[in-house]
Amino acid sequence: MNIRVKVDRWLCIGCGLCEGDVFVLEGGHSAVRPEFRLDGSITEGVVGEDLLPSVQRAAKACPNRSITWSRRDFL
Repeated sequence: MNIRVKVDRWLCIGCGLCEGDVFVLEGGHSAVRPEFRLDGSITEGVVGEDLLPSVQRAAKACPNRSITWSRRDFL
């Protein structure tokens, strides 16, 4: 099972609380780390189940809820 992650850069305030294994600040806003990007998109990516705790931590830490995720068996 894979985890699909999304960042809404319009909602992101660039606080950096999401930075870690899956997300980085790029251009002053949150972005998916390059190694996890879906089709090169900085706002969407796919990570393995092993990174779920990092994804959940980042989503919970975001004050504007600009990070969302879902489990999908699509890759």
